[in-house]
Amino acid sequence: SMLSICRLGGHTKEVNSCTFSTQYFVTCSGDKTLRVYSATTFTELPYSPIKIFKYGVNFVKFDKSGSLLASACSDGKAHLFQLSETDYQVVAVFRHSDVNTAQVCAFSSQSNLLVTGSADGSIALWDINSKKQVRIKAGHPEGNVYAAAFTPCDHFLLTGSALGDIRMWNMQQKQAHDEGISSCGVTCIVFSPTFHQSHNPDRSYLVASSGQDNNVKMWIFNYACKLPRSLQLFQTLSGHGGPVNSCDFSLDGSNIASVSFDKTVRIWASISGETEMVLDGHSTIVTSVSYSRDGKYLATTGYDKVTTVWKIQGETTSNSCVSPNRAAVSNWSCDEVGEWLTNEMKLEQYVEAFKNNDIDGAELESLTSEILQKELGITPLGHRNKIIRAIKALQGENISFSETAPDEYLCPISREIMTDPVLAADGFTYERASIEKWFAKGSKLSPMTNKALVNRNLFPNQTVKSLIAQFIESKTT
Repeated sequence: SMLSICRLGGHTKEVNSCTFSTQYFVTCSGDKTLRVYSATTFTELPYSPIKIFKYGVNFVKFDKSGSLLASACSDGKAHLFQLSETDYQVVAVFRHSDVNTAQVCAFSSQSNLLVTGSADGSIALWDINSKKQVRIKAGHPEGNVYAAAFTPCDHFLLTGSALGDIRMWNMQQKQAHDEGISSCGVTCIVFSPTFHQSHNPDRSYLVASSGQDNNVKMWIFNYACKLPRSLQLFQTLSGHGGPVNSCDFSLDGSNIASVSFDKTVRIWASISGETEMVLDGHSTIVTSVSYSRDGKYLATTGYDKVTTVWKIQGETTSNSCVSPNRAAVSNWSCDEVGEWLTNEMKLEQYVEAFKNNDIDGAELESLTSEILQKELGITPLGHRNKIIRAIKALQGENISFSETAPDEYLCPISREIMTDPVLAADGFTYERASIEKWFAKGSKLSPMTNKALVNRNLFPNQTVKSLIAQFIESKTT
């Protein structure tokens, strides 16, 4: 399972992409900046944000060694960086286009080449050592190049465009294969890190592509076959309710994560294609996804200006993203209360009401459910309970067994650990007895969104139920 351990704010516009090295974690945004964090504690580095760009930054990627970072920007340029704990260095600037945006960049496995893809459909290859352009091609004459990946052996390059074609480029013959594979708006292409090691090593790779047809497609790329048969559809992963923006394989290749316009993150078993988990960590479109190099974390970015970091079950969270030097609650300013509401409570919609009523740390400590409802206009009971419970935790009050549980294991109405979790039409999971009681009062609104529910159907949430059982067992054994 996965638990959201922190939300990284800071960007003032949509967060477009994120990438891990073993040491660093980097995000980029339409706000013309990169932000750099530790990949283990997720604390921001002193020189972050990097503000050298004139336009929004669309894509970031570390090379395999983690020593080089590349970014693709709306001014048509790709920057190469070297990062340290105290500073960053721009190693090279590659000018792909003066009139079109650079949408994507990818390193070869040996880190000697970088490919950039542009909105005009062209792809450019750059030699990293000489810092010169090797060649530029009209790769996808009719559409934005959103996706690019080298095969693990570097013999081939795959690129994908907004039109939906995947094209294969033979790096040794220096030419493209003309027959693309139609896949409906390709947004991302990634190779499994492990498949080829156990399946016919020098011949076949497992490739995933995500697209605007709401699917993730798995392909077997076998370059011993004659083109165009070299790319064979293996299976289609269906379940997202909107275009899929990005996908990434886990460290061992056993899972693939995907993110979508439907605001969700899905974790799939990469060979069986079954959905293992659906995560809700963003309030709007989710733009990118990346697994950490040690396999302990998953990061997702969104149009909500937030990056969510998920801990993969079985990893200890000694590092959550709360600033270690934070002042006592009673000394917080109104702005610090606003940051807490946004980054930790995920209730940014109430920041304005808190600021208008001058709620600083001292005031925060004296809030009651009644004040939240009547004075601050917070009508959903679930949100009021969540805030009161969090204030108690901040004050270090004795926390009951249910209050040590992750938030997703608690019923939003009763704030108790659920024993019979059910999914309602608003997409939230409740304790069956609590939500039925809510309906019995005659309410037709969601306790969490305060909007009308389309129906009163309740479905058992088996995933949450089994996670709660595991949690209880771990606390009682």
